Amino acid sequence: MKKLILNIIRRICGTKGLVEKLDIIQRQNQMIINTQVFQNAISDCVWLKYKPFSPGSWAMDNAGLYTLFRILNDVKPKNIVEFGLGESSKIVHQYASFSSGVSALTIEHDDKWIEFWKGGGDLKNIALNVKHLIH
Repeated sequence: MKKLILNIIRRICGTKGLVEKLDIIQRQNQMIINTQVFQNAISDCVWLKYKPFSPGSWAMDNAGLYTLFRILNDVKPKNIVEFGLGESSKIVHQYASFSSGVSALTIEHDDKWIEFWKGGGDLKNIALNVKHLIH
């Protein structure tokens, strides 16, 4: 049925790329919704002091950040290991720094990336426990 409706729309509009444009709009709308859900979830969080994030592209997106936040906030794990230093590390290491008895370790393969993150802005005040991945 969906295919039939889309074909009718194509015939009426005379645009072959209409379906693709609708898909792009739908994905963009979902990204906006995911951003709002994540931002609302973290807005009153006492342990998450540094809240600017740059999701997407090579980094974890807002849906993933929201899921990670909910796991940390609701499940309250005591030991965390993550692979790859990035946006998720901002959440993981703030959670570990705030919560007593919690340890977090991030494993990263790029020494330059580790130095960039350890020296950067507000993150320099977050205790990052990062180990270089040995090949």
